[in-house]
Amino acid sequence: MTLPQTPPGGTESGMAAALDQAAQLVQRAKERDPLTRVTLVAPSHSSARDAYANVVRRLAKRGMGAVVNLHLATLSGLAHEYFVGSGAAAGRQELSAAARLGAVQHVLEADPGAFAYAKDEPVTAAALAAASAQLAAVATLPGTSERSGLTSLTRGVLRSEDSVREQLAPHWHGAEEALRYAADHAQDFLSTLGITAVLAPLGSVSTDELHLREALVAAGATVIQPQTTTVLERSTATDPGLSIVSVSDPDDEARLATRAVVRALDAGTPAHRIGVFWPHPAPYAELLLRQLTAARITVSSPAPHPLGADALVRSFTHLAGLNPEEPDERDLLDIRAQECLCWAGPVGLPSSRDLERHYGGNPHNAPFPPAFLEQLATLLRALRAANNWQAASAAALALLDACFAESPADHQDAGLNTVPRAAVREALAATLRSLASLDGLAPSPTIDAIVASIQDAADAQRLRLGQLGTGVVLGSQPDAVGRDLDLLILPGLAEGVSPARVREDPLLPDAAKTGALGGVLPTVAQRIQAQAEVFRAGLSSAPQVLISVPRGSLRGGGELQPSRWLDGVGPGREVTSWRAGFLGGAPWDLVDPVTGQEWRVRRTLSDPTTRPDAPADDALRLGGELRDGRRAGLFDRFHGKVPGDLVPDFERPLSASALESWVASPFIFFAERLLGVRLLEHPELELEADAAIKGTMAHQALEEYIKELAAHPQAGLDVLLRYAEDAFAEHGQPQWIPRLWEREKTALRDKLTDWWEREHAALAGWDRHTAEAGFGGSEDTAPPVEVALPDGSTVALSGKVDRVDWGPGVARVIDYKSGSPAKYAGISQEDPTAGGTRFQLPLYGLFALEEGKRQGLDLDSVTAGYDFLGPEGSDPQLVNINPEVRAHFAQELGAIMGAIRAGVFPPKVDPPAGFGPSWPRLTDLLGSAGQASERWQELLDDPDMASYRGIWQGKEGSK
Repeated sequence: MTLPQTPPGGTESGMAAALDQAAQLVQRAKERDPLTRVTLVAPSHSSARDAYANVVRRLAKRGMGAVVNLHLATLSGLAHEYFVGSGAAAGRQELSAAARLGAVQHVLEADPGAFAYAKDEPVTAAALAAASAQLAAVATLPGTSERSGLTSLTRGVLRSEDSVREQLAPHWHGAEEALRYAADHAQDFLSTLGITAVLAPLGSVSTDELHLREALVAAGATVIQPQTTTVLERSTATDPGLSIVSVSDPDDEARLATRAVVRALDAGTPAHRIGVFWPHPAPYAELLLRQLTAARITVSSPAPHPLGADALVRSFTHLAGLNPEEPDERDLLDIRAQECLCWAGPVGLPSSRDLERHYGGNPHNAPFPPAFLEQLATLLRALRAANNWQAASAAALALLDACFAESPADHQDAGLNTVPRAAVREALAATLRSLASLDGLAPSPTIDAIVASIQDAADAQRLRLGQLGTGVVLGSQPDAVGRDLDLLILPGLAEGVSPARVREDPLLPDAAKTGALGGVLPTVAQRIQAQAEVFRAGLSSAPQVLISVPRGSLRGGGELQPSRWLDGVGPGREVTSWRAGFLGGAPWDLVDPVTGQEWRVRRTLSDPTTRPDAPADDALRLGGELRDGRRAGLFDRFHGKVPGDLVPDFERPLSASALESWVASPFIFFAERLLGVRLLEHPELELEADAAIKGTMAHQALEEYIKELAAHPQAGLDVLLRYAEDAFAEHGQPQWIPRLWEREKTALRDKLTDWWEREHAALAGWDRHTAEAGFGGSEDTAPPVEVALPDGSTVALSGKVDRVDWGPGVARVIDYKSGSPAKYAGISQEDPTAGGTRFQLPLYGLFALEEGKRQGLDLDSVTAGYDFLGPEGSDPQLVNINPEVRAHFAQELGAIMGAIRAGVFPPKVDPPAGFGPSWPRLTDLLGSAGQASERWQELLDDPDMASYRGIWQGKEGSK
């Protein structure tokens, strides 16, 4: 495949002859009077800049020195200057999109007419504002009689437009009014411009611009017509000026364009004389920017996303919409995660990572500072209390200054081809200031209206990347019109993309446009024709043109056909493709790598000894190691083998549940305990109580009842049920389905009643002063339990027992369970840890022994057992924590701690019964359950697992 070769200083664009005529006109005028004003009218601001540079360069070649009083501008810009300078604006402001939208919203609130059924929907106001912008081209709206034949929707639109114009006329003026005024005063307008030449617009223009151009020509302005024969029409089979390439999808088009840009730069073409123009920003803007940036090429381009999509704007609107009285912690966490909050307070805000750990259940990390939350609430109240748009603007700016304060980092280089944060902040501040102009137009502000107005205004803006005249030019196809470039790249030449699908406007159908509206507004056919004219006009912007045709799209699916616009290509033109090259045996080396990723892929696909200097792809290399280890069943770095010196000492004691989680899945233990991974649980979002909440309520009721028994031994079932109602009130959530919530409460009452009828007599004679006793925790008074291990080391353990009953020389530890007893069926006196999977009872028994010593009790016997609530429950089956049990516990614990300290965290994924909902969400990271289970069996056979294999062998039946 041959890309267009662009020799520096080679052939010229279709604009060249026109610009040469313009240079001659300027030269003649300046030779007569160097100070005379000369105005050149260009199709766009970008083309005006190109034309100015080109004309000055041509004049310099002809020996002219500095040129003064030479102006290049667009017709609409000049008309606006004349309109304001002549006093016709009469103090009125130029109409903004926000003001138009505000006027439409006022109409919908006061008298919605045909749109009453949807007047509160934001899309209604947006659609009517878009229709109003189109109708601005219609100087005089049709009268009542002329509207009779229109649809009810169109009549409603015109009725709305009548009211909108009535509101806007006293204080605002539009671009169309300025164009009409300049056309009506064409002779005077022309006198202010001096010697004037109009570069005839290539492509579609509005009716008002066309009328003004005709009026200027009639008044004496010169028209310079660029070359209209396109490269498609003049190309031949051997013409190197045109390449048409078929590629798979837009992603490949972006890579193709980047390769062409690199070749042109290597050939000496200045970057600012290369242009890439897309048919639609999505997905081309982001794809092209990503590829060119990866190739370290500077661009001058509109931002790929509107201002409203920037993280700063999203964070601001999200924060502004929060309830000042009860801001949702999850919302604040989401906002902080955007890394845009910058509080102008006495202390800094905690990092997003610290906040995630806090809300994940770690009490050692602090939440948002109280002073920040207080100031935020004050600012949000002020925003909601605003009774006019000027006050809303001031309150919004105060929120921006306080919570998104300017910092030195905002002005630092954000990287190649990125918008500096300071520019985004200034654009947002300007948007907030513009809210004040809505007074007298939009309805009184509400918080929803304020946030929507900010978002709508931001969505209508796109900032720029880079500077005009510096870097490769990116833009939409209309931006190519009237440019003077060396290389033009046009992606997306496929049906449905170029031309884009055009649908008839239901609010302003073609019948209304050609009838009552006088044919001023373009119909569907005219809009499609306008796209074609823009495309043809853009082809004249450079002598070298590369066109790419996508065969499909990974995003939309389906196949695409070449654009009808390519039907005029000269005879014998071959359409090449990367795919054809590959099928024909073209080697990979012929594809020019231009980004670091492509260079790394080339090395991966070729013999590295041939190009040892090519950069390696660490991600691919590591992925290959992972794949090879997984296929071979190796216990390696990707499958839980962590160097022992990297395993940190546990600063806090381990709990029995932590030990059980390691046995169940060392990977989950590693993720949660060592890496600090926390799944943010939000039970308030559930529609019914989950098992954890039900267990919490049962434990709370029993704990309070046992405490009550210690003070009042005669407390009965009514006291227990009263504490249950307190737990319901504390933990119940308003969004739970009432019928399901009542069912759960009834079930829990029944369980507690069954427990009380079974247990209250058995409680007699026991001292119950230890209820819900914790040990080893940061808030516990009791120290951790220290267990001596067979290797001579010790381990500190923590926990929380539900109840310890004391008697003469004996102690009984009870742990309540509200679930099924099935998963604890393997526990017995002979096997108190159920095959090394359950450690609560031995640990709680050791705590009771040490607690008895601290209280001066001489205990002969300590037992521990589970007390299951509900009809399935029975008298607790107690395990005597005798020396044999303690030795067995230490032996099991020693094996586990030895493995943990050695860095053994293999990915076991078969969940034990009732392990909890977090299990599948974490183990999903390891792939499908079936494949992971097979890998687990292979890992057990790895020689490096030989010392630890016995920990799990024989336990599969004890889940």
